[in-house]
Amino acid sequence: MCCYFDDLLCGMSYNQFVENGYVSKQEKDAVIEWHTALDSYNSPGNDDYDDAAILNDPEWIRIAALGAVAWEKLQLL
Repeated sequence: MCCYFDDLLCGMSYNQFVENGYVSKQEKDAVIEWHTALDSYNSPGNDDYDDAAILNDPEWIRIAALGAVAWEKLQLL
């Protein structure tokens, strides 16, 4: 998560990425639901290091499924 939000996005919003021409509006639209869900995710018990709890968390499983859908949409662009 740190690599995605801190290193890749550098604290910028997807709107800023579109405005600066780094991604298209279609690319943003393909990933925004996943991005928003990931951004609001809190690990079970707020323990970011309990891998088993996170991987079995229904909310994490939902976010992973959203990521798969986003990836499929991106491949069609």
